[in-house]
Amino acid sequence: MVICSSRPPVCEVPFFRRVSDSRARWQACCKKHEGFNGLAIRVKTKTSGKTESHRVTFLVACCLALASCSAFAEDAYPHVWLNPGFFSYHFDRDKDLREDNWGFGAEVEFNSDHVAMAGTFINSNDKRSRYLGYQWRPLHWKPKGIDVHVGAIVAAMDGYPLYKEGDWFVAALPLLAVQGKRLGANFTIVPTIENRLDGAFVMQFRLRVW
Repeated sequence: MVICSSRPPVCEVPFFRRVSDSRARWQACCKKHEGFNGLAIRVKTKTSGKTESHRVTFLVACCLALASCSAFAEDAYPHVWLNPGFFSYHFDRDKDLREDNWGFGAEVEFNSDHVAMAGTFINSNDKRSRYLGYQWRPLHWKPKGIDVHVGAIVAAMDGYPLYKEGDWFVAALPLLAVQGKRLGANFTIVPTIENRLDGAFVMQFRLRVW
C-alpha cells in the first residue's frame, strides 16, 4: 500500500506489480493534491501478514512527487520553442536569392494569444539579420487535436542592405501558426518593396523544449 499525503489530505493507492498501473495511481494521487508544498510520502509494504513502515526522506519524497506530477505540468504556460531559421520561396524567381535562411531563434508562448520571439538568420541577400518581435494570435481552431492560430507579427529586424542601409526597421506581417504538443510551424508572407525588399512566402519549423 502506498500513501501519498500532503498535510492534511491523504489518498491511498494500492501497490501493483505492473509499473504502469502504479504510476497511473501515483499521478491521480498527486493531481488530486496539486498545489500542496512539502509533500510527505509514507510507503507501507505487506509481506507474509507483517506490515513494515518506512519513512522516505524529504528530498526523495519531493523528487518522486515531481516525477509523478510532471505529466500534468507539461502543458502549463509559458512554453518555449526553438527554431533553425526560415525557409522562403521568393515571388521573383529570376533573382538568385537565398531561400535556405538558416539561423537560430526562440519563442516564449505566454498563452495562446501572446508570444515573444527573437533570433538571427542569414537573409535572402546572404547577410546576417537579427529580429525581436511579438506575435498576437487572437483566432484559434483545433482540428483533429492540432492547434491552429491566426494573427499578426510585429517585429524589429536589420541586415537588409537595400532597406535603410541594413539598419533596424519595424515590420508587420500576417501569421499562421500550426502546432502540436512538441512540433510546430509558422507561416507568413513578406511583401515586395520595389528595389528594397524581395517578397516571399516564408515557413519556419519549431520544436518545443519546455
